[in-house]
Amino acid sequence: MEGAAEQRGGIRLCLAAGALLVFSGLLYGAVFLIRGDGWTGPTSLRKPLLFGLSTGVTLLSVGWVLGGLVPRKVDPWLYGSLALALVLEVGLIDLQQARGVPSHFNRSTPFDAAITEAMGGLILFATAVIAEITLRAWRRLAFDPSDTFVARFGLVMLLAACALGIGITGLGEARADRGLDPTTWGRAGVPKFAHGMPLHAIQIAWVQNRLLAALGVSEPRRLASLRWTAGGLVLATVYAVVQTAIGAPRFPPVGPTWPLAIGSAIAFVVALGVSRPRRSATPSSRL
Repeated sequence: MEGAAEQRGGIRLCLAAGALLVFSGLLYGAVFLIRGDGWTGPTSLRKPLLFGLSTGVTLLSVGWVLGGLVPRKVDPWLYGSLALALVLEVGLIDLQQARGVPSHFNRSTPFDAAITEAMGGLILFATAVIAEITLRAWRRLAFDPSDTFVARFGLVMLLAACALGIGITGLGEARADRGLDPTTWGRAGVPKFAHGMPLHAIQIAWVQNRLLAALGVSEPRRLASLRWTAGGLVLATVYAVVQTAIGAPRFPPVGPTWPLAIGSAIAFVVALGVSRPRRSATPSSRL
């Protein structure tokens, strides 16, 4: 019982932090609509808006996964630290936007350089904790088969997104040191496209599973549909990585990425077909 109470503490911390960040993102969205500022640019409201929403729903998803793990006394401390790290990360982005300076790839002053280093350290710590959660989820998870698949697949994709984010940050810093645009690669590649593609796979799969359950789709068919969706998301992620690596924009696909884009689309279509409940045969239909 004591371990379960400790686990609930860790879950509450992640859920509270996630809700706070989602609220901050929505608040920035309201400000954006009222002020009518531009969407693009390194100092626009886009960054605190999107980072608040994205990081918030990620923490909410982590809190959901924690509910299926074997409880430990250390959970509140470890996962509370994760929540704090991500809240601080978004807070530093908000601070830089309020100061009217870029939040990423900004070493123009010692203060800005210190914020950049702090953000990098926070993300590395968060990635390590997410990796620990992923390992625990693959060992044992007290969910039904479809939710178990959602949690394990989603966490692996989240880790891939974290790894890609760390990689593109390193590449961007190297390009900035050479006087190049740190937000592009090659002719027109957009590195954050590759990072963002797998980032919210866990939420996509979770929503899909809940909708199919509400429609009365059986557990085996939900699981089959989720597997096809997962395949589509993996192919879409590989498409984003290859498309970016060869210096092409997000869309349209180019020669080597057409098969990946088509394969991903086919997987999503099959996922829709598989998810349809089977209708029992009626006497008239058998005639």
